[in-house]
Amino acid sequence: MEPTEQQQQQVSSPPRINKQLYVNSKLAELFEESGPTNPSEGFFNPLAPNLAVLHEKPHHRLLILLKMSGRTNREIAAESGYTEPWLSQIFRQPWAQATMAKISAEAGAQGIRGLLQSECIPSIVKLSELRDDPETPKAVVKSACDSLIQQYLGKPAQQVTVIEDKFQRLDAEGVAELDAEIAKLKAEEKQLLGHN
Repeated sequence: MEPTEQQQQQVSSPPRINKQLYVNSKLAELFEESGPTNPSEGFFNPLAPNLAVLHEKPHHRLLILLKMSGRTNREIAAESGYTEPWLSQIFRQPWAQATMAKISAEAGAQGIRGLLQSECIPSIVKLSELRDDPETPKAVVKSACDSLIQQYLGKPAQQVTVIEDKFQRLDAEGVAELDAEIAKLKAEEKQLLGHN
C-alpha cells in the first residue's frame, strides 16, 4: 500500500511553528537578550505572557494608564469591553511592563520632588526662627546662618592639600604625626564652633 500524496507532504514538511505564542515570537528573543537591563525587572513575580503582542497601540497605552491608576483587570474589562484574560496578556507583555515601570518611576520622582519643594519654605522659616531665638547657643546660630547662606549661594569651594609623605608612612612615627594632626584639627573645630 503506497502512501497518498497528502501523507507524503505531511512527512516531508517541517512542523508549523505558531509565532503568535510568546515563546516562539521575536519579542521573547528581544527581551531575553536585554537580560538584567530589562526595565520591568523590578516587578514582583512577573509572569511571561502566553501570546505575543508585538506592537503597542494607542488603546494599549490607555489600558496601561487605567492599570497604573489602581484599577483591577475586572474593572478595566468593564470599562473597556476587553476580556480579563486578554487584559492579563496585554499587561504581561515586556513592552507594557517597561512602560508601567517608567510611569511608576516618574510618578515616584515627581512625588518626592513635590514633597521636598513643599518642605523647603517651612525649613527655611524654622532655620530663621532657630537663628533668631535668644536661647539658641552661638554655635547653632552660626550653623543656621551658614546653612541659610549656603542654600542661597551654594557651598564655598574648599581647597584640599594632600601631603603624601606624612600619610604614606605607617610606622609608629607616622601614626604619632597623624594623631597630632587629628588633635590639631579637633582643636580648630572647637574654636570655630565656639566650644572653648
